[in-house]
Amino acid sequence: MTTADTVIVGAGLAGAAAALKLAQAGRRVRVIEARAELVPPRPASASGFAPGDRVFHEKFGYGIVRAADAGKLDVEFPTGRKKVMDSFLRRG
Repeated sequence: MTTADTVIVGAGLAGAAAALKLAQAGRRVRVIEARAELVPPRPASASGFAPGDRVFHEKFGYGIVRAADAGKLDVEFPTGRKKVMDSFLRRG
């Protein structure tokens, strides 16, 4: 078992930020979190795509969904941000 200079209870935004700052300052930090799932599930749109999903478009290539509104998605491609219909995308 390792030792720690500081124990932080809760790995939410504040706990994670505090742990990062303390670790950058050279402290040995232990973070304790009660929940098994640290990242809350993302709500999917009606199309099944959610912000953060990686997708593929025949013309634009691979991209990341930034916003979803029913069947219309705002997707960040290497060539820029585009609004596309979900029917033109597949999971990447």
